[in-house]
Amino acid sequence: MNQLSKIMTRRTALVAGVCLALGASGVVYAGIPKVPKGNQSSGVNGPYGLPPLKKVTEACSLSHDEEEAVLRVYTDYKHKEHEEMQAKDKVASSGKSDCVNAVKQVLTPDQQKKFDELLGESGKKKKKA
Repeated sequence: MNQLSKIMTRRTALVAGVCLALGASGVVYAGIPKVPKGNQSSGVNGPYGLPPLKKVTEACSLSHDEEEAVLRVYTDYKHKEHEEMQAKDKVASSGKSDCVNAVKQVLTPDQQKKFDELLGESGKKKKKA
């Protein structure tokens, strides 16, 4: 009987260990961010609905330094956009135009034209939707 008791204790410990391992893996898996389905290459939009950084980089042929500068502008204005949403001010914000102007300061005149075209394209898509 003593032998049977040891076997049952080992089985119980084994089953408990497996349950803990499965539970832990479920928690870890739940913490992994989900990638949205659909067109994943476009990335996340910029602040105020501006085109994604990747699209701006490709359309305007940005150098690495220019891309980093636009990323800094996007990051700053994403924070401002978030603060405005938190404050829920009913006063119209000039945040989008300020952001567009800040991005244009980084770009050359040719790149500014391409950026304007990109903004025009994204504006047309929103109007159709």
